[in-house]
Amino acid sequence: MIVKKPIKLNIGCGRSPKPKEEGYLNCDLYPGPDVDVAFDACGKWPFENESIMRIECEHALEHLPNYFGFFREAWRVLIPNGQLKIRVPYGWHQSAWWDFTHLRPWLQESFATLQPGFTHFTRNHQHEKMGFAFWVVNIVLIFDRPWSRMWRFRPFRPLAAWAGRHLLNVYRDLVVEAVKTTEDDNRSAAYGGKFHPAIVPCSYGVMEHEYYGRSAEGLPHHTLLIFGNQKYQAIEGHG
Repeated sequence: MIVKKPIKLNIGCGRSPKPKEEGYLNCDLYPGPDVDVAFDACGKWPFENESIMRIECEHALEHLPNYFGFFREAWRVLIPNGQLKIRVPYGWHQSAWWDFTHLRPWLQESFATLQPGFTHFTRNHQHEKMGFAFWVVNIVLIFDRPWSRMWRFRPFRPLAAWAGRHLLNVYRDLVVEAVKTTEDDNRSAAYGGKFHPAIVPCSYGVMEHEYYGRSAEGLPHHTLLIFGNQKYQAIEGHG
């Protein structure tokens, strides 16, 4: 079945559908009452080329055995400059490992691989002609509860930021916002532009109720507060 010109996709929706009135199609590997379209996100997606304006994928990518297939298909179906949002457990948090269906950890630097010209600086042929390219707009590093509370007090923020770079279980999740581009995008420093493909912009995030030391019980939704914008350089040659 080919579904023509939907607006937004919620990939790996499970039992957490997004509102259809906001233009979402809820997609999952397993059919269910909340699933509009069932298909394997590692294989061919039942959507036309350049027919989707936004894809959201929350806590699904870490379960996929073929993430190259996921990114190729996401790139194919998105319109030019279409938006891709991904949320995964942070690679140095125990939540990235406690579910044995999680197949690999993800860090902020992992997503630099998506950017055009990344292979120029890593000198790894395996990154050439991957069949997709995205610019990372922002990656939000979400603090776990104790550190969220600490972040409320400005004198402790440098300590929390230091801990996030050097300790385990500081960041719980990361949220990636990216946009579709071309593999030879001349804005990349690899092709004479100004954007370094091995650098991704990052911000800090805390859940509002944790920031204020409140319980989440009874809240209709959870609000993410985002602070600042820092740049983290990928470790060249790793991966």
